[in-house]
Amino acid sequence: EGDSWRLSDRTEAPDSWSNENMTVALEDGRLWMLARSRQGRLWQCFSEDRGETWGEVTPSEITNPSSRFFIGRLQSGRLMLINNPTESGRDPMDVWLSEDDGETWPRRATLLQGATIAYPDAVQDDSGLIHCVVDVDRERVEHRAFTEDAVVG
Repeated sequence: EGDSWRLSDRTEAPDSWSNENMTVALEDGRLWMLARSRQGRLWQCFSEDRGETWGEVTPSEITNPSSRFFIGRLQSGRLMLINNPTESGRDPMDVWLSEDDGETWPRRATLLQGATIAYPDAVQDDSGLIHCVVDVDRERVEHRAFTEDAVVG
């Protein structure tokens, strides 16, 4: 219930500079951890015991320029990834949706482009509207609100 905490098994990424990880629960009960790296891809590993232990760290298929990303589950059950989908540079910032727990990301839309866009974070409100904030050009934070339908098309 969050009253006490203890350190679980740790995992080491092969990349000496991996950080800003996020973890999402998959429908099969596993946890999927993604972390940024300098390798042009997000690193990944899985836990089958609620984070007690973690499997091998491997590169994912998700292109990323070593920038912070956001991943979370929406009310519909889809996974949503907000990410710079390039191996270098932080433009554009895209929203991806997956209906198969991240195996594929067929639904994509550009959230913002034409600047250095970084550090996304998001939440879905009770009405289903998704609110996302991003850092733009290291000068300001911008808010974007959208629905899943806007990404699905």
